[in-house]
Amino acid sequence: MLEVQKWLREAGIPFLWGEQLQDIREILAAHEDPYALPLVITNLVFPDCGGMDFLDWVRRELPTARILVVGGYFSETLRHLLEETEEVVAVLGGREFRKAQFLDTVRRSLAAPRRGFEGRMFGLSLFDFLQIVAMSGQSLHIQVKESRRNREGVVVVDHGQIIYAETHEKKGKDALYDMIRWPSGAFSASPLEGTYPQLIREPTDFLLLEFARSLDEETQKEVSPRVTHPEIQKLFEEIAEQIPGFLGMAFFDAATGRPLDYLSHRPEFTFVTSARLYSEIVKLVGDATEIATRGREKREEVDLLVNRDQNDWIILFPFHAMRYILFVIFSRAEGDFPRALDVLEQYRDRLQEACNLYARG
Repeated sequence: MLEVQKWLREAGIPFLWGEQLQDIREILAAHEDPYALPLVITNLVFPDCGGMDFLDWVRRELPTARILVVGGYFSETLRHLLEETEEVVAVLGGREFRKAQFLDTVRRSLAAPRRGFEGRMFGLSLFDFLQIVAMSGQSLHIQVKESRRNREGVVVVDHGQIIYAETHEKKGKDALYDMIRWPSGAFSASPLEGTYPQLIREPTDFLLLEFARSLDEETQKEVSPRVTHPEIQKLFEEIAEQIPGFLGMAFFDAATGRPLDYLSHRPEFTFVTSARLYSEIVKLVGDATEIATRGREKREEVDLLVNRDQNDWIILFPFHAMRYILFVIFSRAEGDFPRALDVLEQYRDRLQEACNLYARG
């Protein structure tokens, strides 16, 4: 890689250099805007991590950067694997790894438009958009407009953290929550320029979780009691006793995301928000199934959907042609996933009967 450095210097192409992942982390931490770096050049050889692990790290930390893989020799299997990776612009090895071809590839990569999308988005809430921005770690100035009452506001995100928000009436967290609550409107985002006072100091994930919980509290005041049918309450309690690490379960309407009956040993869990999110997932799966079969064999149920996050297991059972969804969550640390599946399978018929109570109104 010393030869690569020499070629870049001779061509007058500025670059940053690190021999191991820890060095690269420190360089990026001190860089003014690491997300502006357009190209990563690597031979996939590091003393402190594997080559494929490094590619995964680049995808997470530099999502708009392209990757150029160089080296003396790559097996056909590895070359094929790398060339199938969306972020990799080229793999130069063996006879291809020559100065002229290398510099030509670098210049073309630098001249190409940056990876990513730009434009207008419809059907996406400000809350959803802020989650995306936070996960990508970008720095943006977001202009928000609500036309019905002619309201405007600004949200400033610095490396994935919301630091500033303002409307005509409020500033800081109160302004942010007001804008998220606006029922409709439009927002546009541009690269952050200049500096803003840090009016908001809480981490963005905490802010959004706090908002989701407050929304749950408001929404749950409007929904029916915690359990509307004694039969379902008894059924839920039976199931909960048999699932280690049980945290909560709910039946919800897939069309509206509205919880119908729920039981939770941890009241801080936000079932209303989760129901809305997962109802969208289930509807998408159902739509895809119908499209794939061209409507010839619309299935009553899709297969069991399972999601594992860092701390918990989440299981979804669709019923009545995906009109109702059973949402179950339990701790990974305490839970036993195969056992939970067995328990739910044993109760499938009784859960199906319980759905008939909703269907009958």
